Formats: sequence, C-alpha cells, structure tokens
Amino acid sequence: MRFAGHDHRCRRFFIAIGVAAALGMLFFTSCGRKEEPQKAASAPPDPYAAWSKYTYGHFVARFSPTSLYLNRKGELTKAYERFLTEICGLLEMPVPDQKIQLYVYGNRLEAEKIIGEDAPTVTDSAIHWDGTYAYGYQLTKFLLAKKGVQSGRFNVINEGIPHLLNYSGINYHAVLTRLVDSGGYVPLLTLGDNAVFDTLRFKVKQSESASLCGFIMFNFGLDPLLKLAKSRDDWKASIEILLQLRVDVFETSWLKFAREHGGDTSAVIEEVVDTTQKE
Repeated sequence: MRFAGHDHRCRRFFIAIGVAAALGMLFFTSCGRKEEPQKAASAPPDPYAAWSKYTYGHFVARFSPTSLYLNRKGELTKAYERFLTEICGLLEMPVPDQKIQLYVYGNRLEAEKIIGEDAPTVTDSAIHWDGTYAYGYQLTKFLLAKKGVQSGRFNVINEGIPHLLNYSGINYHAVLTRLVDSGGYVPLLTLGDNAVFDTLRFKVKQSESASLCGFIMFNFGLDPLLKLAKSRDDWKASIEILLQLRVDVFETSWLKFAREHGGDTSAVIEEVVDTTQKE
C-alpha cells in the first residue's frame, strides 16, 4: 500500500542518518499521516432542470414552465428550423452544423435572473428569447455573427436587418409611408446618428430601419448592405461610397420604393406554422 511503503522508507532514512530519536519520531509520524480526502465542490443547481425540452433539426429548445409557448413547443421549434434555413438562404450562408440551444423564457425578469441580462440575446451557441420580439429577430442576429458580421457603427443597420427578417408579417414599407404622410418620418441622415436613433419610438426605429435595409437588399444586393453594416466611416460617406448615390437621391429613391411596395404582400416575410404536424 502507498502509505505503508512510504513509512518503510522513512524508517530506513531515520536509521541511516542517526537523527535524534525525538526528531526521528516527529518525522516518522508526519510521513505516516494519512491525508484527509478533499470534498469535491458541489455543482451549482441547473436553472433549466424543470424546463421542458424539445429537440428538432438543428435546435435543442428548452421552455420555461411560465412560457406562453410551453404548449406549442413542437410548433415553435419546427418553425425555427424552417426560419433557420430560409434566413441562411437570404443571408447567402450555409446552415450552421452545430446544434443551436434555444431558451424560451416566460419574461425578461426570468431571463435576467438566470443569465444576468435581458432577453432577447445570443451567445456563440445559444439564443435566449422571451417572446417580446418577433421570432426571426434574434435568430438573424445569431446568424449574422456566424457569418462574421458583427454590430457595426450604425444601429439603424444593426437593427434593420434583424427586423427585416423577423417573420412578423409586417410590411415595413407600408408603415414607413404612413409615417411620411403623417409627418412622423425621421430623415435618412438623422437615422445614422445613434444618439437620435436610440431614442426613437420602437415602431419608428423598427419600421424605418427594416424598410431601409429591405430597399438596399432588393436594389443593391446583400453584399453592399453587409458592408454598410460593418462600415466604420461617416454615415453619409458610407452611403455615397458603398451605394454610389448622393444621399438625397438615395433617400428619394428609397421613399418612392417604399410607397410602391406598401401594398405588396411579396415584400413581407411572415410566419407560416405547419399546424398539420403533431408532436
């Protein structure tokens, strides 16, 4: 045994060097003392232990007992799988290989208690969602990060792309046109000022940013839109350099496009859940 062998070596050492008996006994005792096994630190409790789990396709979804989507977990997870494929197609990127963890909270306070911040939010492998934003909003942010498009200088673009692809079913071009007609429209150059954009009413921020990104994607393509998203230059210069139009001409074209597509249902990305599939 380990400790017996160790004691024997200690005795031989004691005899060979002729150390005083008292000191030798002290050394002998210390060599032969068994170490107390250390107690393993207990793992913190799993905050999701009581949550309901549903796995489908690329998603491992967990639903809070207080989530309004608890009884629709199969529907929602299957819809997310379809959104994943469609958004990846629109962003011209492959569907990620790894499983995506989807956490569906009952409310923001529950999310903040568990992860320390409000939902919706994302990490490298997970989406935390509480139902307050449309389905595709945070999924699009998750996929943009996978594509290497981190949030750039302009919040109007950072927010516009996820709102455009959020599957809310809202025609943002129609909403923008109503804002123009009612005098509530915020001019293009102002939208690029984060200090102003961040203080706008949610409906205005959402509608104008989504319509703007939809206009750019439709008329200029995805690549210029993503370059604008990553730009660190001045807002006006970024538009004129990347899109090759003076800002005033670009803005006039955008508002005309929005009015022409305000009643176009093909300009709307909406949720269509297949209710024929059962869990």
